[in-house]
Amino acid sequence: VFDRNPFSPRGVAGLSLSLARNGVTPLVGEWGEAGAAPDILIVVNPNTAAVAALVKRLDDVARGGGTVVVSGGGESQTFSSLSRQFGLTIGSQPIGRLQGDEFSTQSAWRVSGSFERSFVLDGMQVGGVIRIGAGRLVLIADSCFFCSRNIEMDTWADLQNRKFLNELWAVQ
Repeated sequence: VFDRNPFSPRGVAGLSLSLARNGVTPLVGEWGEAGAAPDILIVVNPNTAAVAALVKRLDDVARGGGTVVVSGGGESQTFSSLSRQFGLTIGSQPIGRLQGDEFSTQSAWRVSGSFERSFVLDGMQVGGVIRIGAGRLVLIADSCFFCSRNIEMDTWADLQNRKFLNELWAVQ
C-alpha cells in the first residue's frame, strides 16, 4: 500500500510532518533499538505473522502510559487478527472514502466492537479508542489513512485530518 518514496502520495511524509509539528521525533523501524518504550507508537498496515508477540508488545506500551495507534484494512490478515485480540472485528468488504466530523478516510472498513470513543463516519464505525492500563489503543480501519495523500502533500493539505492528528498526538 505504501510507496518507499516518502514524497509520493502513497508515502508517509505527511505523517512525519504531523508528528514533527507536534514535537514528536519519528523513528522508523524496530522500537526496541530506541531504548525506552515510546510515548507514541504507530503501526501502519501490520504484516507480521507473530500477532501474539506483537499484541503483547503493543499492550505493554499502552499499559505503560503510551498511545498505540494501529491502522490497516480488512484485506490484511494480520490487521484483522490483531484487531480480534482487542475484541474488535473488521468487516469483510471495504466501504471506501468516508467523510466525518473529525476526519476523512481513503479506504475505510467497518469495525464492530466496543470503544471508549468511537470514530463514526457517514454512520459507520471505522475505529476508535480503547483505554488500556495508563495508556490507550487507537485503531483506524483504513489501510491508506496515513498516506500523505490523506494528510498533506507539498502543495495542499487536508486541514481536517491534520487537526484530528494534532489532537491525537496531544492527548495521552
